[in-house]
Formats: sequence, C-alpha cells, structure tokens
Amino acid sequence: MGRTMGGVAGKAILVTGANRGIGRAFVEEALRRGAGRVYAGTRDRLWPSDERVVPVVLEVTNAAQIQEAVAKAESLDVLINNAGIALYDDLSDRTMLERHLAVNLFGTYAVTQAFLPKLIRSRGAVVNNLSVNALAPLPLIPAYSISKAAAFNLTQSLRAFLAPQGVRVHAVLTGPVDTDLTRGLDIPKATPRSVAAAVFDALDRDEQDIFPDPMSQSLAQDWESSPAKALERQYAELLAAAPAGARLTIKENKMNDLSGTSTIVVGASRGLGRGIATVAAEAGASVIAVARSATTFPEPATGGGSIQAVVADAADASAPGSLLDKYDPRFLVLVAGAIPPIRPLHEHTWETFSANWNADVRIAFHWLREALLKPLRPGSRVVVISSGAALAGSPLSGGYAGAKATQRFITGYAQDEANRADLGITFTALLPKITPLTELGRPAVQAYAARGGQSEEEYLKQLGEPVSPEGAGAAVVELLRADADTVAPSYLLTGTGLQKLA
Repeated sequence: MGRTMGGVAGKAILVTGANRGIGRAFVEEALRRGAGRVYAGTRDRLWPSDERVVPVVLEVTNAAQIQEAVAKAESLDVLINNAGIALYDDLSDRTMLERHLAVNLFGTYAVTQAFLPKLIRSRGAVVNNLSVNALAPLPLIPAYSISKAAAFNLTQSLRAFLAPQGVRVHAVLTGPVDTDLTRGLDIPKATPRSVAAAVFDALDRDEQDIFPDPMSQSLAQDWESSPAKALERQYAELLAAAPAGARLTIKENKMNDLSGTSTIVVGASRGLGRGIATVAAEAGASVIAVARSATTFPEPATGGGSIQAVVADAADASAPGSLLDKYDPRFLVLVAGAIPPIRPLHEHTWETFSANWNADVRIAFHWLREALLKPLRPGSRVVVISSGAALAGSPLSGGYAGAKATQRFITGYAQDEANRADLGITFTALLPKITPLTELGRPAVQAYAARGGQSEEEYLKQLGEPVSPEGAGAAVVELLRADADTVAPSYLLTGTGLQKLA
C-alpha cells in the first residue's frame, strides 16, 4: 500500500466542522491517540478543555476565514474535511443544490487548496469525509447525494495529482451514523466515536477509500475489486506515465498560482537557495536560478515548471537591473550571501568580521533598490532570506547577525517605500533558524556545540527539527501563494514551519 501514516501521535491535525457529531469525534479520537495539536474548525467559537486543541473560527465558504486559519496553523500533517450540510429536498429548488455544492464540494476544495503548501511540506494527508451516498443517491436527500458524488470525484482527482508531491488523499465513505441528520430515522446506526476510530485505523493502513462502519464495510471488498476502482487506477497510471509536455500537471491545476510565473532565485546553487529554486519549479514556476558559477538542476519532478540557470555575481551592482529588465519576474527571492568565518570576536580582522556586510547587505540593498526603481509589476512579491541569528545573535560569526538584522530592516524600508508610491509590491523577510543541512549551517553547528561542551547530537536536539532546503522551498512557495493582505513583514522559519514575527 505504500508509505503509511505511522499514527497521529505528535502530529498536527485540522478538522473542519469540529463542533459536533463526527467532527467532534475526530477531534477527541486524535487527542486520545496523542496528537500534538488539533485545530478545531467551527463556524462558532469553541472553548476547548484540552490545551492541545486550537479553536479556529472557520466557515468553509468564507475565503477570509480560510486564510486566517492557514495563518494560525504553524504546520499541518493531516487535513480532515468534515464540514458539510445535508438538507431534505426533492430537487425542485435549484438553490438547495447550490447550497450543498457550495459547502460539500467547493468548501472542501477551497480548504484543501489553502492548506496544500503545508501538507506538501509535511508529506501529509487529506481526508475527505463523504458518504456511501456518493456511490448511490438517497432520494430523501438528493442534493446532498449529488454534492457528495462530486466531492468523491474531486477526492479521486486530487489523489492522482498530489501523489507525486507525497500528499495522500483519502475518501471516507460512511453509512448511517448517529448524528443530527439521522436522529429521526429508525435504522441501525454507527456511533461517531466508532467511525472516527475506524478512520484513523484505516489511515495507519494507508487505505485510499475508507468504509468505517458495518453498513459501509459490506461494500468494501466489492469496491476494491470493482470495475470503477480499476478504472480509477488505470487513469492515475495514465497521468503518471504521460510525457512531461503532455502531462496534466500542477501547472494546469488552479490550486497552484505559481504556474508559468517568472521567478528569480538569487543564490540558487546550494543550500536553501537550491531547495527554494527546486520546490518553486515543482510548484509550476519558471525559475531563473542565479548563481556565481554554472549549476545544473534536475528536471522538476512534477513536470509543472522549469529551471534556467544564469551565471551572475549577485553582489555586482549592475546585475539586478539587467536581470530584472530581462526576465521581468513576478517573484524575486534573495538567498545569496557569504559563508561567515567561524571564530570568536578577538580572532577576527575587520575584513573577516565585515564579510557579510559586504556581501549579504550589499546584495539586499542593490536588488531591493532596483525592484523599487524599475519598479516590479503590481502584485509582485520579494522574499529576502535573512537568518534567525538576526534575533538571537551569533557570537562566533563576526558581523553575520548584524548584517542579517540589517537585511530585515532594509526589507521593511523597501515595503514602506512601495506603500508610499502605491506600487503594489509585497516585501517579506524570512529568518531561518540555524540548520546542519547546509554548507553555511554545518560548521556553525559544530562550533557552537564545541563551545558549549556538547556533542553535535546534544546541541541539535535542543534546537528541534532542522530546516531543510526542501522545507525552506515549501515555506517560500507558501508565502508566494498567500493573499498579500495576510502576509506579515517577517517570519521565523523553523523545521515545523513559518512563525510570524511582531
């Protein structure tokens, strides 16, 4: 069956429609299984009794509330789309069908779209709570049945599109459950708690289509061997086998607003810069990867975007203007900088101490200046990769921490000037924590561990999960995709995701 979820212990989970019924049972079952954090999405404010529960006011048809929920969730491993409506009708009123589609289909789509960058970074899972009525309509609630059938097709389509990015998509096909919807029906019904437990068990087994109660279980074996399931698998194989030029990819998927956009990544040859360039291309962007020396990149795994390597000295004052004019990017990401000499203050010379002022600060100044002078088109985004050292200092790196703090200041200055001129450009500073997974961070980790009389393992343990190049790429893509009105001036980046800074 492939990679399994490995349980929910310690993971971050979001449940929509979490105030009652199956949604509430999902929250309680996740807590029983040791979830690290559960974001409980409800239309009304919820007052949780467990400190691991984070209440989120979330109406799945409200775009602003969805974006607020995305900003509130630091990371996400499992998204459970449970919110829905089910009203009795006879298909005589079109508005009833539209109401069901708005919540059960388009609400599921909108929430998944918004949280997709976080799920890609965690290689997580989407769980859509549907119904056996997706397979056969119940005449008492035909609009509901139609919307669930559409949501099931959406689930199957997402499953094929997101598999290359490591995101699993599951359909929960429930039979009658003892909730408000079925309260007046005198039929055998499963309890919400038993359904939630069965769903989490099935996730551990990586079952694509989950039949979590006695009634639906009677369909499970026949479904797995059915012609319909076989056809789904065949179509998914066609997608995976199609040539890159003909493949239906994320580039054609409206869930990705980087598709075809010109994106310059400055300092793309190694470390976080390489990770950012690679992930942006996989998300559909046309990446211009700027580096001081010739660099090769693999073809994006999804076939959605492209990477073109360009040799240029990022610190050359003439480079920004010429490259911005030539490629006219919508997105600009500045990563380039010097690797600081690692030594205590008294062993530095002024030349070694100021290395990052003459590289990192100089690069930020020239590129941001040119972005304002050109200027970039309205709607453009600029992300400057600073460092967590700008907050905590870095006593073994000379002027590195001060230079990185100045990069953050310059980014803020650029935003002020863009606002004053009404340019419509968003400038953001991203401050990654120290990581052993890059050429810059590895010697620093070794030096600080030795300085503190610790092993590298002990030092890294106290730092928490490290930032990987791919994680940095996913975080940048998340920022580029986000609504500009929701983007903060600066963020700390840890191994678990983005954290807004005051």
